[in-house]
Amino acid sequence: MVQLSYGLREWGLDDFGVWIYEMEKRYCATQGKINWSWGSASGLNGNVVLQDWNDCVRLLERQALGDGPDEWMWLTSDTLAPFRACDIRGELDQMPFIPETKVLKWSSWIPKKINYFLWRVVLNRIPTKEALAIRNVPMPSLVCVMCNKELESADHLLITCEFAQQLWVGVSQWMKITLPRYLLSVVDLLNYINNLQMEGNKQKAVYMISATVCWSLWKARNDKIFNNKACQLSKMMGEVKALSFLWLSSRAAKLKLEWMNWREFRFIW
Repeated sequence: MVQLSYGLREWGLDDFGVWIYEMEKRYCATQGKINWSWGSASGLNGNVVLQDWNDCVRLLERQALGDGPDEWMWLTSDTLAPFRACDIRGELDQMPFIPETKVLKWSSWIPKKINYFLWRVVLNRIPTKEALAIRNVPMPSLVCVMCNKELESADHLLITCEFAQQLWVGVSQWMKITLPRYLLSVVDLLNYINNLQMEGNKQKAVYMISATVCWSLWKARNDKIFNNKACQLSKMMGEVKALSFLWLSSRAAKLKLEWMNWREFRFIW
């Protein structure tokens, strides 16, 4: 049996750059002595990779090999115990959050795909022209297709673009709240919404509508680039109202919303 100890801090893929798989092809036992081999068609190129491999072999040489089946073990604190997924989650929960993600709320009123989209937006992981250019993807132009003036970044496209600002003005008037002009990023927007003092579920609804606006702007941008579809502000406003009503009525049925009341943002929370 090969007994290996793993911990997020003790041994990980990033630490050694190699991963042991198909163990029976990686070593041979001769007269009780274990000889480890790289076992790959590609050689060990570079001093760093070679050093990583030597470090890995030294760790393996400390382990006792038996005739039983392999067993994964998890090192938590000073205790060696059988591996459990909940132990990984426990260590991950103790790690500090990325500051930007603190503004995110995993709302049950929002589809999972849109929650994930917002998470990627906050981390600047959506494929805007700026993000693609940073990754050396050839782009004919880096200008935002919605305003044709500024570099297309996530925050520009969804917040500071002239078209986006007009949409946010219309949406804020519909929700009967005021969005300050100094909001320059999605993080700023979500942080402002989270600090609003509102009764009942109204704040949750405002957060959901904001997610709807970001998603609608992203879809409109993609339609204009890939399908050459023009963006109309009035149509986008209608789409935000309809899509948010669809999400809310199907995912929060207890509220018993009526379309006429939702269209005026007027109902009992």
